[in-house]
Amino acid sequence: MKKKIAVVLAALFCCAYTVAFADNGWSCPSCGTYNQPDALFCLECAFPQPKESNAVSVESNAWVCPTCGRVRANTHRFCTADATPQTDSVRDALLLSTDKQANEYYAPDAIVDQYPVRVESKEGLAIPFRANVSGNYVIWATDSVDGYGVIAHFEDKNGNEVGKWPTIRSESLTSVNGQTFSQELVGGQEYTLVLSYDYTWSSFKAGSLTLNMARPKEVQYINDYDLIHDSIVCQRQENRYCFTPEVSGLYGLTCTEAYNGMELRIEAYDQLNNKVRSVDTYSNSFGMKGSLQYELQAGNIYTFYVSTAGKATGAYTLAVGRQNETADISGCEVVGDRLHFANQQNIYTYTAPATGEYEFDVTVMDRHSDCSIRVYDEFDYAVYSGSSWERSCKLQGGRSYRIVVTNNSKSDVDYVCEYVLTISQMDM
Repeated sequence: MKKKIAVVLAALFCCAYTVAFADNGWSCPSCGTYNQPDALFCLECAFPQPKESNAVSVESNAWVCPTCGRVRANTHRFCTADATPQTDSVRDALLLSTDKQANEYYAPDAIVDQYPVRVESKEGLAIPFRANVSGNYVIWATDSVDGYGVIAHFEDKNGNEVGKWPTIRSESLTSVNGQTFSQELVGGQEYTLVLSYDYTWSSFKAGSLTLNMARPKEVQYINDYDLIHDSIVCQRQENRYCFTPEVSGLYGLTCTEAYNGMELRIEAYDQLNNKVRSVDTYSNSFGMKGSLQYELQAGNIYTFYVSTAGKATGAYTLAVGRQNETADISGCEVVGDRLHFANQQNIYTYTAPATGEYEFDVTVMDRHSDCSIRVYDEFDYAVYSGSSWERSCKLQGGRSYRIVVTNNSKSDVDYVCEYVLTISQMDM
């Protein structure tokens, strides 16, 4: 007699139930789904109804899936569409991951100061201002008359020069997507933006342009948020997010929305200002549906700098994927869980009730998703690798094992992977 332990998803709170049909239905020879007698094609796979001689009697031997409402043959232990189990054992389910309302953060737009500038003499002019936030201040020019340009730099309150840029001219700066210059400034300090005439011209002439300056936003702490809605108004703008993981492991940032094909660039640093490289990639840029993952340590403070990797600017949404805590599923019949981002791993501990052969099987709820399973002993040796030829492995009763389920979903689809993991203890 086999003992079944199933890991199933959120639908497991609903119990399947059996129904009786007065007339004979038919079982699809392609997928095995039970269909009503008057159904000319299979509800599941559109296979045509076979001849009457192939029809089967299902009186009192069919059940309706409470999740999708489809009728299933009694021989099906799980619904072939969404993996909801047939029997009442779902009442004893341990649900590790459930649908919940995402906590969303809507960031304010960046403050952009505009200075209509007309330089009447070679001495130029000075614009005083106060830096409200420490960070990267970005400058670009628009509305230049006859290609007029100026040289700009910041000075601190003592008159010391802070950074200097090449000539700012809007010949190629007709929009915020043009060339930009930036400078790191300290919040709370008084500065002067000094503009002077570009002496590369053979002779001086008065001119005008509009000088735009995007101020950095406050650093946002995102520990309590699952979705970040933010925007970038110009190149070189950096949006900063701080995060302190509660559990050591793999964390992911996934771009779920991006305006006009915009690509994002992300730089991550720890609390000692050491750069943290993403896992399994040599690039820190990605677009829509792209994802970066980082190995983070619990309790450390990390800062993520998000900017645009190209000329496109606009709104974007980032999904924050977290490492789940290790869960003990020893003795559980049914456990629900899911994976939220690429390469994420769900880790479980499992104590074998008896020595013997155990089978492992993973069924995903969506055909676009993919995941794999490995089982490790107490010495971190893989006793089960999930290969197609490996059907089972031997576990020692009373010993604890680590089960790792990994999200293998590809970058061109939704990363969320909902799965059913079945562990079967085989007869000796």
